[in-house]
Amino acid sequence: MSPATISAPNQQVYHILPLLPLATLGQPYVRTPHDLVLPPASAFSSLIYPHFTTVDCTWQYILDRVINPLDLWPSYAPGSLSDYPNVKSIWQVWDKGAYTRDVGCKPALCVIDARWGNLESQETHKCKYPSWRPRNDNKVCAGSPFVPILSGKFIVLVGPQDLVEFLLFHSLH
Repeated sequence: MSPATISAPNQQVYHILPLLPLATLGQPYVRTPHDLVLPPASAFSSLIYPHFTTVDCTWQYILDRVINPLDLWPSYAPGSLSDYPNVKSIWQVWDKGAYTRDVGCKPALCVIDARWGNLESQETHKCKYPSWRPRNDNKVCAGSPFVPILSGKFIVLVGPQDLVEFLLFHSLH
C-alpha cells in the first residue's frame, strides 16, 4: 500500500493511506471515511513514507515509526473551540479521532498526547513541553491539559475526560 496525495474542497493538501486498493492500474483510489490521514513524510526517519501493508496500516504502526513528532502538528493539531459544534464533538476528536470530510480519519489526540504530551521529567518532576506541539506559535497552547472549574466552594482541576463529563452534565441540567 502506498500513500496518496489528495486536495480537499478547502484546497488543503492531505497525504492519506487508502484502505481500499486500486481497482485496476491507473484507476483513481476509492476513498473511504476510514482512510488514514498521514503526517508529512518528514515525520518519519527519511523523506519518504515507510512501507505499509494491509496488516500494519494501524495508528500504532504509523506512530511507532515517527521520529520527528513536531511534524505531526500540521496534520493532527486540534481546531479552535469554535470549530466544534458541541462538547460531544470535542470528546470525539480526543477519544476516537477526527474525520475530515472527503479525506479520511486522524488518530485520537489522546493517543498522540500519551506518546508526546506533557511528560514529567524523572529528575526534576517538572513537566516538559509537549514534543509534538510547535514552540514558537502563539496559536498553540503549551499549558497543562487540566482546566480549573469552580465547583461549589472549591476549584477543581479536571482533565479532558472529566471536563467533557462536567460540561455534558451541566449542559443537561
